[in-house]
Amino acid sequence: MFRLEDAIEKWNEALNSRGTINAEERLELELHLRESIVALQSQSLSEQEAFLVAANRVGQPSKLQQEFEKNSSASRWRYRLFWMLVGSLGLKALGGFLGAVSATLGTAMAACGFAGAASGIAMSVAMVLLWIGVFVIGFRQRKRLGAGCEGLPQAWMVTLAAMLVVAPLLSTFARLGQTRLVGSAWFGEAALYSAIGGYSLNLFVVAFCFAAMWKLSDRRTSVVD
Repeated sequence: MFRLEDAIEKWNEALNSRGTINAEERLELELHLRESIVALQSQSLSEQEAFLVAANRVGQPSKLQQEFEKNSSASRWRYRLFWMLVGSLGLKALGGFLGAVSATLGTAMAACGFAGAASGIAMSVAMVLLWIGVFVIGFRQRKRLGAGCEGLPQAWMVTLAAMLVVAPLLSTFARLGQTRLVGSAWFGEAALYSAIGGYSLNLFVVAFCFAAMWKLSDRRTSVVD
């Protein structure tokens, strides 16, 4: 004997066989199936006939799984590409902004009569500390965006665009100010110590990235196990 609830349960189990359709989506599909069954029964169809027609209209589980897999895969790649672009532009904007701050500091020290070596050390230390501060703040605020975030707030987009435009201008004006205040020897000393600071910064970034990769790899392994 045909039992409607048993048939719907088997249909739902087949829908979940690959695990590509989440619980909320399965519930929505089941609601559509039930609504269609009720509408067909009102047209004098039996439970079995109404179920077969409704299941055909909503879609066979295998076909539904294939469609959801395609949509899910495309959505994941769009999501990844979006955040890759955001990350690239964000790092570029932050690098330009922090470089402008460092250059402004160097100009201020040149105006105060500090030697090129002292100014270069100060600029490199400031750059390293600023980047460390950015990483710390980003790590503490990582949950505010969340893994399911689909986009950036408008204020973030405006801030990012402003930083990409304004930061290079500030850095250029700071360098021009330095050329007005000091000679080539000062620039040579400042560049030497700034390069040492930049090398230290690169080491920090590489170490941080490897540590993050190691941590994420451990988490993934623990989830799989």
